[in-house]
Amino acid sequence: MDKKTFQQGDILEVDLVGTSGARDRFQCMVISPILFNDMGMVIVALVTREVQMQRHAGFAVNLEPYGFKGAVLTNNLRTLDVAGANAALLKERHPEATEMVVARVQAIFADQDSGVA
Repeated sequence: MDKKTFQQGDILEVDLVGTSGARDRFQCMVISPILFNDMGMVIVALVTREVQMQRHAGFAVNLEPYGFKGAVLTNNLRTLDVAGANAALLKERHPEATEMVVARVQAIFADQDSGVA
């Protein structure tokens, strides 16, 4: 069986256990690079279909200008086993959107005191 390697920036639909404890399908953007993804795992940021930019104060990246309804929540990350999450590709990466999302995630982990990421 061929395993699918997703690209950084791909938007997926995956099976996850939600806050209610029930398994459901969620949308997310892959933020991990291809070398990591080749191992069958991906790091993703969840995508919300309802864009509530004010609620997520600088962490949400609106995808509507890039042809996809919703926003990536860069402060809501998960690591997934691609096969276990039954991942399916919804939309291939858009370079500008990917760059914006990855930059915001990197900013979260940057050491603000030393200026080193």
